[in-house]
Amino acid sequence: MEQNKTSKFDIDIEIKDLLWEFLRRWRMIVVLALVCGIGLTAYQYRIDMNKTDVVTVKKTQEELEKAMATQDLDEVTAAVALKRQLDEKSAYMEESVLMGINPYEENAVIMQYYVKADEQTAASSAEAYISYVENGHLAQAVAESGAYELTPAYMAELISIVREEGNVYINAKDAKESIKLSLQGSDASYSFDVKVVGKTMEEAEALASDVKAALQTYSSSVASAAGSHLLQLLEETSSVMVDQGLAELQNWNATSIKTISNNLDSMKNEMTSDQITLYTYRTTVVETNTAAATTAPAVKTVSISLKHAIIGVIVGAVLACGLIFACYLFAAALRSAEEVKTLYRVKVLGCVDDTAFQKKKVFGFVDGLIVKLQNIRKKKLSFEQEVQMICANIALDCRKNDRTEVVLTGSVMEKLPQEVVKAVIGKCEEKNIHVAVVNAINYDAEALEAAAKIGSVVFVEKKRVSLYDELQKEIALCKENDINVLGMVVLGA
Repeated sequence: MEQNKTSKFDIDIEIKDLLWEFLRRWRMIVVLALVCGIGLTAYQYRIDMNKTDVVTVKKTQEELEKAMATQDLDEVTAAVALKRQLDEKSAYMEESVLMGINPYEENAVIMQYYVKADEQTAASSAEAYISYVENGHLAQAVAESGAYELTPAYMAELISIVREEGNVYINAKDAKESIKLSLQGSDASYSFDVKVVGKTMEEAEALASDVKAALQTYSSSVASAAGSHLLQLLEETSSVMVDQGLAELQNWNATSIKTISNNLDSMKNEMTSDQITLYTYRTTVVETNTAAATTAPAVKTVSISLKHAIIGVIVGAVLACGLIFACYLFAAALRSAEEVKTLYRVKVLGCVDDTAFQKKKVFGFVDGLIVKLQNIRKKKLSFEQEVQMICANIALDCRKNDRTEVVLTGSVMEKLPQEVVKAVIGKCEEKNIHVAVVNAINYDAEALEAAAKIGSVVFVEKKRVSLYDELQKEIALCKENDINVLGMVVLGA
């Protein structure tokens, strides 16, 4: 068999076909790679788990504290304090409306009030209103009105006393700085500005309306304490502004949370198992007067090894390639159309890609892409063109030998797509050539007699399915019975 080959040419063809065989069997490579990767990872994880000596011991909080050194106990106490601080700051960032406002597009309503009375009454009344706002009593009155779900503390963040510097409003650090004194006749006017913010302008304006109502209600209490005066809203302005102070506050809180979290992680990484147990108990269990028993959690530092997963994938891929190579090397099936010429000296009438007629597979588009890559530099004929070429070769031979009938047979007739067979029959009938389809002549006596009666056959075989020995036998039968072999049609991508 090998004597009919020219060594260098055939070796090149086989190496190339072997490389394409690896691509065609990509599913086997992927499956074995995943299986070996997962298997080796699980095996290594099991070994690491068995090597890790972890003992579950039942201890009370009191026992843990008594057995622990003072320095170790202080470290746990410090870690618990950090955890509570982290929880408080995280909760504040989530629940505070102010922390959720964009400081560079802050929706604000500025209300300018003035208090008119004699000088002493106006000054003391203005200070009373400013204190009412800055001490949070105004926010408490608004929060308790029932229209809001915010606590007074979070409400107080949205209402503040401001003073004007140029065109930018900033929070006043000293309430007295917000008082503007201007003499008008015998009376004095003291003015102050109240700023209200919200996530949207609608929310800010609604809150500003409630603030105005609360200030008017509070004016009667101020009048009773400081004296008769006039509180009037001079101007109300709604605007979108940049609040640099809010931006700095938000950044400071975010940085604080990150710093505390990093410090807490560093402390926990340096703790012993008993320290971790006590820390977990103090941060998750409500402390009571009695020392309830707790089970020290089994802390294992074993984790999934990415290194072993990668090694397993590589080993699986290598094993798959080795298996594919062995199957290819010892395969007894037809590999290419070129072997029909070199091994059996039979004419190839045509090659048909029957991929479209095969059962659809998962990720079948990958197979289609591989076929396109394999034929990227080849001029590929369509299915109809291939059928026409096959029938043209059959017709030319029949005219040359004055025949009008041929037999279509092969060693794997039951595995051939009927679409191909019917297309060849139909096209030959158009050329007035009758095609008789029979079973494999190696195993069917009637098929052999029909082929001998007609006197000419066309074999249809499939790559990687039709066996060399079967092809050799059917060609030998044709020679022994004086049956002319017109050629062979090879199916497969």
